[in-house]
Amino acid sequence: MKSVWNTGNEAAKYSAKRPEHPAAIVDNVLAFLKKKYTGPMTMAIDVGCGTGMSTCNLFGKFDNILGVDLSPSMIEQAKKIFSTDLAEFKVSGAESLPVKDSSVQTVLVGRAIHYFDQKTFFQEANRILVPGGVLAYYSVHFPTVFVQDDAEKSKLVNDIFWEYMDTYLEKYWTRNAFDGELIGARNRRDYYVNKMKNPFAEKEVDETVSYDREVSIADLAKELDTYSAAVKHREDKGDTAADAMIEEFVSRVKKALGAETDQQTVMSKNSFYIVMARK
Repeated sequence: MKSVWNTGNEAAKYSAKRPEHPAAIVDNVLAFLKKKYTGPMTMAIDVGCGTGMSTCNLFGKFDNILGVDLSPSMIEQAKKIFSTDLAEFKVSGAESLPVKDSSVQTVLVGRAIHYFDQKTFFQEANRILVPGGVLAYYSVHFPTVFVQDDAEKSKLVNDIFWEYMDTYLEKYWTRNAFDGELIGARNRRDYYVNKMKNPFAEKEVDETVSYDREVSIADLAKELDTYSAAVKHREDKGDTAADAMIEEFVSRVKKALGAETDQQTVMSKNSFYIVMARK
């Protein structure tokens, strides 16, 4: 199995244009951890760390932090961005983690667990977590796009965005290679919260983290181009067709807004769901 983002160019685009992972996610995970765990904070691991966008929220909270990802390109990008004094980054799949038994207080997975062999990964998480340690995996609803104080234009722009998500990219969304579930643009929360069966009895779902992001039309298009379905569409159809799709998207949004350039901004609402489970 290989990562979707298996080139340096795709890893760099991902790092540059994906919305941030709010620090509040890790803050809430650690609050859950410390409800019952009172021991030392010696190690955390971020599995499927990508370019370190989720890993950085762990900095300074544990003696040792490890980020692992299946993609060498993602790991190289993480190493370029972050000092090795803050965290170590290694190429590794989720199903065989380079960590000792009962040595980790927190296993974090941001926007990645839907690619894993979850049965095997959950066994690994159980192996490496200390008693009372926490596994936390989370993702985000794909954005609702809106224009501040303009309901009509908000509907026009959001409908265009979701037309690309639901039609142009429909057949390219991820199907988990191990359980066969299709994880499309709209059903991810249900998959994370209801369909994944982690082995731990104590579980809590946190949906308190969200934020609005101002983004140019151009950058919204570039974000769209980083989604796994868009990456697969590009691989299937080629750069010319993929670039044309993105250019068409920009043109349609500009027309809907009456915008002269692709630097006009819109708002993007990002709402997260975090599943936290205690060993």
